[in-house]
Order: sequence, then structure tokens, then C-alpha cells
Amino acid sequence: MLGSFIFLVFMFTTFKPKIRIIGKIAKGPLERNGKATVPEGGVDEWYWFKVVNMNSFFKVHDLKFSLFIMEPHYSGGKNVMFDSIELKKSDMPFLKSLSTLLGKNENDEFACRIRTSVDLEELMGRDKSIRLQVVAKHQLSGLTSYFTKDFNIDDIEEGNFVSGFWGFIKSKGNNRRDRRL
Repeated sequence: MLGSFIFLVFMFTTFKPKIRIIGKIAKGPLERNGKATVPEGGVDEWYWFKVVNMNSFFKVHDLKFSLFIMEPHYSGGKNVMFDSIELKKSDMPFLKSLSTLLGKNENDEFACRIRTSVDLEELMGRDKSIRLQVVAKHQLSGLTSYFTKDFNIDDIEEGNFVSGFWGFIKSKGNNRRDRRL
């Protein structure tokens, strides 16, 4: 009985998705082959979020992304109202494990960037915030976990995310690497 309990605790702590949502929002164009392009719909500025599978050996499957605007609502106490914000793509079949990094995978398939064309700066102002929610399933155990990250207007930076599992944003004319994740 004790052995079964220890095994379950081990399974639930070891074989679950490990997702990292980078704590910044990049504001920039869609780039293809290093050049800014204007995709269908004529949107030239996107707000980008970066998600990384931090699991060393296992993929995560069935990723679902949701983005919300959170507005404080005071009625005898502090409540929060949530409204959905449309994402360009709200699901993904899988992210590879970080071990692909050791194989020098040039496509960084352990990370993804998701985007919205909604003007988040105009939407947020100073009193609202954004919440990104990610739901993912572990490849081996099938356990599902969800992850959330809240953002405010100060988390938005001009530029594009640098490739890899880092949260650096590279802006035009500024190659500094900001370590604030």
C-alpha cells in the first residue's frame, strides 16, 4: 500500500507537463526569412507570447491557449471580470522536449510563439491586465496541467523574441539582452 502511494506521488510530480510562459509580450511584425511581412488581413503589428516545454525528455501534447483581459470590478469586494481575446491560433498538437536542443535542432520545436492582432496596449490601459492560459498533456503519463501568466502594460516591449528557450526580446537597433523574464 505504501509502495503504491509512493509510486503515485512520484508519477504525479515527475511525469507531468512542465511549461514555461515567458513573462514578456513582444510587439512587432511577422517576420519571414528575417524580413517583416504583412500577412493576410493587413495586420502589420502583432503581440507575441512565447511558451517553452521545459521537460527534458518528453513531448507535451494537445496544447490549448487562451488569452483574457482582466478588469477589476468592485462591488463590496474586489472581483475580476474576464473577457476573451482572439488568438491567431489557439491550439497546437505538440511541442518537442528540450532534449532536441542537445541535437542542435535549428527549428526550436520545444518552443512556440502565439500571437494576437488585438491592440493590447489600447485594451489594457493602466487598470487592466492580460492573462495567458496554457493547457498541456504529458506524452508518457497523459496527465494534464494548466499554466497561467498575468501581464500588465509594462510587460510589452517592441521587437521579436530571440530563438531558444530564453525570454530575450531583440528590438531593431538595440541588441541588448534583457534578463528580466
